[in-house]
Amino acid sequence: MMRETPAVTLVLTNDHVAQLLTMRDVLEVLEYAYREMGRGRGVVRDRTHTFLPHPDPGREYEFKSMEGGLQDPGVYALRIASDVLEHPVVDGKRRRVKVPALPGGRWLGLILLFRIRDGALLAILQDGLIQGMRVAATSALAARHLARPESRVMGLIGSGWQAKNHVLAMSAVFALAEVRVWSPTVANRERFAAEMTERAGVPVRAVDGPDEAVRGADLVCVATNSSEPVLKGRWLEPGQFVSSIVGGDERHRRRELDDEVLRRAHRVVVQSRDHAQRIEQEDLHTAVAAGYLRWQDVAELAEVVAGRAPGRRSPGEITVFKNNVGLGIQFAAVAHLAYQRAVATNLGHTLPLEWFTQTIHP
Repeated sequence: MMRETPAVTLVLTNDHVAQLLTMRDVLEVLEYAYREMGRGRGVVRDRTHTFLPHPDPGREYEFKSMEGGLQDPGVYALRIASDVLEHPVVDGKRRRVKVPALPGGRWLGLILLFRIRDGALLAILQDGLIQGMRVAATSALAARHLARPESRVMGLIGSGWQAKNHVLAMSAVFALAEVRVWSPTVANRERFAAEMTERAGVPVRAVDGPDEAVRGADLVCVATNSSEPVLKGRWLEPGQFVSSIVGGDERHRRRELDDEVLRRAHRVVVQSRDHAQRIEQEDLHTAVAAGYLRWQDVAELAEVVAGRAPGRRSPGEITVFKNNVGLGIQFAAVAHLAYQRAVATNLGHTLPLEWFTQTIHP
């Protein structure tokens, strides 16, 4: 059996991660991480994006990084992504698309996991599977604290890979009776419904309009790559929980929610208040500028999980979770769990740690 040792660095692919983690695993380890962060035992650095012109017209290059660590189990993670982007207009709305520009139609994203005790590089992990799982699990964790416990119907806007993970994550928290999905392309949403009915064990039904997905739903999840609003506040009903994953960055103003969503919300929770303020994220900043939201009334998810801020306060509230930015602490928690299980099961590839260390003082 492989032993945890500073002599090697473990390399884990997405295939390895799929064997090591379930959505429920990710949900539970993230709850622990957010509680620790809310109690001051975790740290994050704000996510950053750097852009360069691309040699091909209509494209741009983006380098993204985020990092964070946990005092217990004593790990720190750096997540990096090297992306080629396009911004097509689909169904009248601008989208942000990561192009698989590498040979074989591939993307590049990595998580570097370090041990605090001695600085060792414990593992290098492909980030794709963890990325999809941690976004959806965070939305589901927020729903655990902000949605009605008896929630049974999920309305979903979007039918891509993030949407698929949201069905799996929400069904890990709630006894879902039905999921209604809408996306602009009929074939995509019908294919999604068939696939996710089988994968999640929950009836998933494609509907003809986004308002139909929202009507009567307990959980309203928006999981798209749109850069313009796709959820309208006038569709919302008392007691609903809303989650949204598009936050935008320093260069691109993006949003999934229109002004009316946040105007009607009784409770708004975000990943990072500082990040939303620093880059003036579109939907949150607009709501504050219009005077129907105050920053002091916006809680962070870590505060809610740690019990330092309230979650849902009454059955009739409309609650909104803006999953507005990735946090390095998520990758530290999830990557460490995958690493632990890989060590215990002798899974993964190993590289000599000395390839990454040096005798010269840096």
